[in-house]
Amino acid sequence: MRIFSPSPTKQAGFTLMELLLALALMGLIAAGIASSLGFGIRIYERQRAAIPMEETVANRVLLRHWLSEVLPQTALAPFPYEFDGQQEALTFLTLAETPALPSAAALRVSVRCNEGTLQMEWTAIDDAGAALETEAAQLAGDLTDCRIAYRDLAGPEGSWLSEWTDRAVLPAGTRIMTGEENTAAWPDFVVRHLYAQQ
Repeated sequence: MRIFSPSPTKQAGFTLMELLLALALMGLIAAGIASSLGFGIRIYERQRAAIPMEETVANRVLLRHWLSEVLPQTALAPFPYEFDGQQEALTFLTLAETPALPSAAALRVSVRCNEGTLQMEWTAIDDAGAALETEAAQLAGDLTDCRIAYRDLAGPEGSWLSEWTDRAVLPAGTRIMTGEENTAAWPDFVVRHLYAQQ
């Protein structure tokens, strides 16, 4: 009787060609995963970079809204009139609605050009004029030549003044400007006061 044994030329396992093909496929899969991760990281970094910019734009919109509705001296309000306009600082009172502070009767807002930054601080006040809550935000940083000007329609050709000292009337508008090299961080900002006497 004869016993059959496996042929010595046929061995179990993968051929060199099969191994090379598997290695090439794994390389393609690894390249695809690396590409996807790189894309995901770039999107994440862009999103994180956009968050401070969104805050800055939101604060700029708030300031524009509050400045447009500055409380005039003629308004009947239980708290004292306040509009103090200097070249590097501005303080005013506004009755503009603020959804984040529903219990506030008014807001006292201060804007300051201070050591290369433009900062805003607002205090919610109640009907008696007492402070309820204070918050602050930086509107722009790394600025040069930050200044505030006030539109005077009574002056020659509606001139811009570096100070507003007339307590009897509001200026027609307010302008916050910086040096030309800062227009990306803070573009020229002009707001017309709705309750100013024209």
